[in-house]
Amino acid sequence: MAKAKSKRARQPKLSETERRFEREALSLIPIGLAILLASAIYFNSRLAGSLGHTIHDFLYGNLGYLSWLIPPLLLVAGLLILLDKPLRGFALLSSLVVSAALIAMPLVAHFARPFTGRLGVWMYGLLTGMLGIVGLLVPMVLLTFVLDLAIGQRPGFLSESA
Repeated sequence: MAKAKSKRARQPKLSETERRFEREALSLIPIGLAILLASAIYFNSRLAGSLGHTIHDFLYGNLGYLSWLIPPLLLVAGLLILLDKPLRGFALLSSLVVSAALIAMPLVAHFARPFTGRLGVWMYGLLTGMLGIVGLLVPMVLLTFVLDLAIGQRPGFLSESA
């Protein structure tokens, strides 16, 4: 008895034109979102209106400078989808950048609280409340681990003694 074909096998193959159309349509989502968020985050209500002002207050108020990274990352992701390039390398690089920015938030909150939003102030209060000012060494050590991953070494490589 013959095996039944799966749904994927029964679907007709898409032509190159249809695949390109689907890529273009899919890339409009992150690119459009990047433009909306960029107008809200970078220009506040001058360009984005009341919706943009609300988005700005929510993102910048909670994430601080970390919200500045969202529009460029979405834009690059949309362009990579449009050009049919792999997203794996970009995802790895952007996750390292976002991780480093997130880990650095308590350090930035120590010197410039308004730039870190509620999340950075909370992280700063948590570290200094539990460990005092020495708690700010924790993000520095974690940043070396992120740097280890960025250069392709195992975590702790840069912290070892020579």
